[in-house]
Amino acid sequence: MTKTIANLRESYDKHKGSLYFWDWDERRGYTILQDQLVEDFESITNDSDEEIIQVTIYKTPLTTWQLTQAVLYHAFVVLETENWYYSLEISEKCVTMQRSKSKEDVRDSYPGEKLRNVLRGDKPERIKKAKGKKTMGKVMKYIVDGEILDRNYEVLVGDGQNCQTFANSIFRHFT
Repeated sequence: MTKTIANLRESYDKHKGSLYFWDWDERRGYTILQDQLVEDFESITNDSDEEIIQVTIYKTPLTTWQLTQAVLYHAFVVLETENWYYSLEISEKCVTMQRSKSKEDVRDSYPGEKLRNVLRGDKPERIKKAKGKKTMGKVMKYIVDGEILDRNYEVLVGDGQNCQTFANSIFRHFT
């Protein structure tokens, strides 16, 4: 277990300080550094003023062999605006944001069309949802001001963050 956690930290540390942005409609990905996040997001998307209508947290099993996801699960957030759906998540690899006109793209897949692990049915399980507030530009500013991209990834939280704490912090701040 210690070696596995060390490998996760090493993988995350390679991408620390950056966000990977995948645009499903363009089928193109961008790596954006934290100090350029607000400006680059605006230039790539032209969506920083778009109001967030709804925020939903979903969960998926961490592995394909899990029998339950009651405690151990991967959590991510989907932000709905008038024109787009965005997912935002942290994994052992990096912080990733996806954008698409289709909720299914950002909810059901990782960038590059890899389907998410699911236990039952064909889509991730919804944990909670609420009416959104603020704009996508405020999300980028929240990530920068909170130095979220510089925090350590910790499977068991500790001094850093994991997917569950990250998704919940975005949910609390934008609902």
